Amino acid sequence: MTHQNEFLKLILENKILCSIFVIGLFVLTTYYSAPVLLKSREVKNWTETKCYIKYSYMGTDYSLADALTTRKKKFHRESGFKEVPQIVYQYTIKGKQYTSSKYSLEPINNPNILYEYPKETWSKCYVNPTNPKEAFLKIHFSTFSYVWAILKIVATFIILIVYGAYIFITRNELTT
Repeated sequence: MTHQNEFLKLILENKILCSIFVIGLFVLTTYYSAPVLLKSREVKNWTETKCYIKYSYMGTDYSLADALTTRKKKFHRESGFKEVPQIVYQYTIKGKQYTSSKYSLEPINNPNILYEYPKETWSKCYVNPTNPKEAFLKIHFSTFSYVWAILKIVATFIILIVYGAYIFITRNELTT
């Protein structure tokens, strides 16, 4: 029985550190999941616009100039960086030309997407009417991504509740 009480005392002594970890986990999960969910609702109201696909290639997330040079591409392959599809497009809103490389809210890893957006062709993109610098080629957000984002928030909230209940129960056991 004394080993159990020592264990409970150790947990309660470190409860501040554990609490910070659990609350931090919840805050970080919410911080990274909630904006994507909110943005996915917002983009449905964006304006469909004609755009010109300027570049369509496999590259890293570094600058366009770095990704297009042979020496840099070789360096990235040797260092283990994964190349992903890169699509750079231009569009005009109210006479002003903008450039973007954002595909959608979800990251793209499938190289076959480059066949949908070949270099030097016309396509459509979706532009934020209040901030024309912001645009996406696709505004579809998969059901799996919705479920995954919500599941992360709910799971960390449950962990927070269970941890709080555990601390409350063990505190009461120590005082009796």
